[in-house]
Amino acid sequence: MPELVSCVSAPTWNTSGPETPAQQFFKKYVDTVDSYGFNHGSGLRFYSKNVIFHNQNNAQYNGGDEMWAWMKRLFGQFERLRHD
Repeated sequence: MPELVSCVSAPTWNTSGPETPAQQFFKKYVDTVDSYGFNHGSGLRFYSKNVIFHNQNNAQYNGGDEMWAWMKRLFGQFERLRHD
């Protein structure tokens, strides 16, 4: 049975920020996407070069750079992004 090893509530996150390496990684990802960071650089910062992603339209994206390019097309049309 899986065991929860880390949990952070919104008030804790807002007060002390991410505490574990996984939470720090997630924050970097969120900050990058929310600031349109996918418009430059490589997706390999967050996605493996071997990742295979399938979306609901049966499209397949291979590797972090293809994922990053897809995110650019998908989210680039919006004026603002914000993870809640």
